[in-house]
This record gives sequence, C-alpha cells and structure tokens, in this order.
Amino acid sequence: MATFRAQIDETVHTSCPPEAARARLADPAFWVSLQDRVQSTAPRPDGGLDVVLVPQAHGGVGFHPRLSLRWSSDAAAVRWGPPPGSDGNVQIEAEVQLSPGSRGGTVLRWQERTSADLPLPRLALPVLGPVVERMMAAGLRATLAKARERLDAVGG
Repeated sequence: MATFRAQIDETVHTSCPPEAARARLADPAFWVSLQDRVQSTAPRPDGGLDVVLVPQAHGGVGFHPRLSLRWSSDAAAVRWGPPPGSDGNVQIEAEVQLSPGSRGGTVLRWQERTSADLPLPRLALPVLGPVVERMMAAGLRATLAKARERLDAVGG
C-alpha cells in the first residue's frame, strides 16, 4: 500500500450568517451533499457517519474508498475527522474556523487534510505521488467551493 496525502488551508467569505454556517457545517448531511461520489452512508452510534464512496479505477488500479467521520463544534470552529478505531482506507481531518465578516456574513478559514491508502507499491510514490496528491487537493478545493456556494444561497 502507498499512502497519498493532500491538504488545503484557505480563507473565504460567505454571505451566510455565522450561526447558520456553523449549523450547516456541523451537519453530516451537509457534508454528504457536497460529495460527488457517495455510494452509501450509515449512521454511527457516536452521531457520525460511515461512508463508502463509488469505486474508482485509474490506469488499471482499483480503489473502493471507505471512511468514517465524526463532527464536533464550538463557538469558534467546526471539526470533522475519523473517530477512534476508524479503519477506513481514506482519512479526512478538517477544521473550519468561523468569524463574523466585516461586510456581514462569515469568514471561513478552511483547513482540511486527507490521506488515502491505495493498493500500489510504495515504490510508486515518487512517480505517482505528485499527480495523485494534486488531484486530491483539487477535490478538497472543489468541496470548499461547493460549501461556499451553498452557504451563500442560505445567506443570500
């Protein structure tokens, strides 16, 4: 197995009020709505979700992503990440810090890291790593863009 990693740290403004933004970001259903390739979800006893994504194949390598997430929030941020004992082949850890925007709405500082264990030899990392990790980071940015768009629709 080879582990590939990507991360983003971006700040964006949304017209959505802070409390409404916090409520949506802390809702697992909102996260699911931002994903393009969800095959199935199952609620966890801790309030989180087990998620299975649509299988992917690139260059003859098959991959069936599985992950578990749990959400938490406080006055300053919303977080999601793997619960203890999670055994998926994808890990996501995110923290979105929320603050009132100077023009109204909310400023979001979106920090997200992901890793995926792909069925490739570790020797493939130097060659495939940069390509795969750019694709993963682009996926994180696309999720942030969708979140901002949907939060803007609420804040109008």
